Amino acid sequence: MQDPYYKLLKKVAEINGCQLDLIIDHNHSTKSEICRACNSNNSKNIQYFLAGLKLQVKELRSLLKGAFANIDYSDRFTRTAYMLAYFPFYIEPIYYVTKSHINKLIKANTSEINICFIGGGPLPELLGLSKSISAKNNVSILNCSILDAFPYWITEREYCTKSLLEDYFKGEVGIDSLTFNLWSNNLKIPKEIHDADLVVAQNCINDCPKDKFSIMRNNFQIIWNNMKNNSSIIILDLNYNTISDLLKDLKKYFSQNGGEIVQDISRDEKRPNIPKCQHLEELLFEQTDGLLARRVVKYYSLIVKKI
Repeated sequence: MQDPYYKLLKKVAEINGCQLDLIIDHNHSTKSEICRACNSNNSKNIQYFLAGLKLQVKELRSLLKGAFANIDYSDRFTRTAYMLAYFPFYIEPIYYVTKSHINKLIKANTSEINICFIGGGPLPELLGLSKSISAKNNVSILNCSILDAFPYWITEREYCTKSLLEDYFKGEVGIDSLTFNLWSNNLKIPKEIHDADLVVAQNCINDCPKDKFSIMRNNFQIIWNNMKNNSSIIILDLNYNTISDLLKDLKKYFSQNGGEIVQDISRDEKRPNIPKCQHLEELLFEQTDGLLARRVVKYYSLIVKKI
């Protein structure tokens, strides 16, 4: 069981100018249901910090209830609410999806991998994927390119995701980012896609405006056509019919254009193997609509290799 909350809570608070003096229990067992962050010398700071995020969490819950979410992530407090309410739950799904296929996705004796993340945002999927890759002891370098239409998440990646990485992958990880709009009418394919061994699209499809959905589908085809041979695409997104239908269309296109199905379209529901954070349970989440603590993640996934 990984415990992301100790580092995550401290770093998210730091971004917002709040210093939390959390105490690590060095005798703490990761098998415990309660995370290591739940001892503190300054509980008042935590109370004020988390109480101020309740409105943003409610708004996020409302916007993410259905397909075609339209969320303004330029707002720092919205991003902070996302990091605490959603980020921890989106770490492990890609691990479960890829762990049994990692030898198929990465060639033997490969020490360096290029990974392209489409719409990566704060990048929880890097943590889960790097944990899966860590099973191949020879891989020591991950070159990661983040292709996203929005630059706002750079701070969260620098403060939060990078600080958590060492708990999932012990090698060297480089992270670069560039502007990329997946639903652009005039998609420009960067060299990072040409060079990628793995192209990952997790939880970005649902952000697409409804009137751009067909453009996005065509752009996934363009991305596929520009991927090199022996590279793979991993698509993982939320449990909506629009996602299922899109994956069926893409699976057909990929298969007809040099693709080998590594993992067929799958619908899964997981309770992430992370402890509960008592601070969040008691001070942020309430047993009321809009502030219920999350327990499971439901998602569709597909992996295809280009031969």
